[in-house]
Amino acid sequence: MKRLRILPLALAALLPVRPALAEAPEPRTAPPAGDGPVYVLPIRDAITPALLYMMRRGLAEAEQAQAQCVIIPMDTPGGRVDSVEEINQLLARVTVPVYTLVEHNAISGGALISIGTDRIYMQPGSKIGNAMPVRLGGDLAPAEREKAETYVAAAARATAQRKGHNPDVAEAMVRQSFELKIDDEVISPAGQVLTLTSEEAVRTFGDPPTPLLAAGIVDSLDDLLETLGIAGAEILRFEVSGAERVAQWLTLAAPLLISLGFLFIYIEFNTPGFGFPGIMGALFIVLVLLGHHIAGLTGKMDLAIILVGVALLLIEVFVIPGFGVTGFAGLALMGIGLIMSMVYRFPGDPWIPTLPELRLPLLKLTGSALLTVIMASVVGRFLPRSPVARRLVLYDAIGGHLGPDAADPSAPASLVGERGLASTRLTPSGTAEIGGRRLSVVSNGEFVDAGSPVVVVQHQGARVVVEPAPEEASA
Repeated sequence: MKRLRILPLALAALLPVRPALAEAPEPRTAPPAGDGPVYVLPIRDAITPALLYMMRRGLAEAEQAQAQCVIIPMDTPGGRVDSVEEINQLLARVTVPVYTLVEHNAISGGALISIGTDRIYMQPGSKIGNAMPVRLGGDLAPAEREKAETYVAAAARATAQRKGHNPDVAEAMVRQSFELKIDDEVISPAGQVLTLTSEEAVRTFGDPPTPLLAAGIVDSLDDLLETLGIAGAEILRFEVSGAERVAQWLTLAAPLLISLGFLFIYIEFNTPGFGFPGIMGALFIVLVLLGHHIAGLTGKMDLAIILVGVALLLIEVFVIPGFGVTGFAGLALMGIGLIMSMVYRFPGDPWIPTLPELRLPLLKLTGSALLTVIMASVVGRFLPRSPVARRLVLYDAIGGHLGPDAADPSAPASLVGERGLASTRLTPSGTAEIGGRRLSVVSNGEFVDAGSPVVVVQHQGARVVVEPAPEEASA
């Protein structure tokens, strides 16, 4: 679906447009409870993933602290589809009462988020509504518009019904062709999208009288707290932090960062010692985990699983000969930890997610793995011939020796068939004594213990590839 400026709240089935209007449901009371703090989570300016991360952080803390209520001061023109949808999913799950305070404008996605809260209050002169889907950069074709409006209207109706607001008011804010009529009075004629002022939103209809949308008009946040009877409550204010803005870009680039991390780890396995590729690989993986942690995704359990996987992988590389069960177990645990670090869990949720929650993380990790294979193939083909090969591939961090062509211009054109002994353990890279010289070599995919006989099977430029040789045939 193309990106729309107006934001659908939650995935809802496409419902038919009802010509008849339902009576407004009884509004939820959802009064403040307990003696905990009041959490203030403002939504101002455009709605972005950074705001979503702040909402995750604030709502999770409010739930854990058993807050009296959460208040959302609102002044926004709308924002991204996915961010509003996830914010609405959070509001549907939180048990703490949530109130919206429309300061100036709750337009587009802001209106739909407001409908997702228990009560809506408005300051004098504020406005709410106008949630018709609009594509950035151009208008929608008729068929696209009908599809988009039907989807958003269904989501808006479902959200309004869940929170006790009039679903017809929500639909009139989305569908231009919808006529809103209550008590024989046309509130919004067909052909225009509903936008309400504060005075219009608090008008009452029906018997008993029910507000059209807003529960009341207040002058300020302090006035709202007094109206709710919690004027003396402790107030905790949340704002979007710089770290959350950075996390927005880190999570967006997570598949690429994972691919680069795995690529540098692959290069590190094919170079002697531990150097620049290993550091860069670890750095990219840390950036992925950091971004998802700030976004409210990565937890302590996820991090612990990844660290255990890394430990098993290091044991396999430096302690156990060859590459077997321990290495594969380490890789599997790292993959599980990365997948789980991309799944959001609300306080009280089980650690094991459902299949729909795993779909996007699995897609990201699969894409990262495929990209890593492609990049590794390119690196394996072209890097040994490049000017940086000596630094990234063939430099021996232990002895400071390079390959035969780089260390000794008089070296033979080809060493294929030459035999020698591994000077260090090849994991799979290291050094070997061949032809009376100590050279940087790479084994042919196997780990070779120090002192084992080897034979050169490939020599191209400064790249020397060896494999285990029978001991009696060694040099």
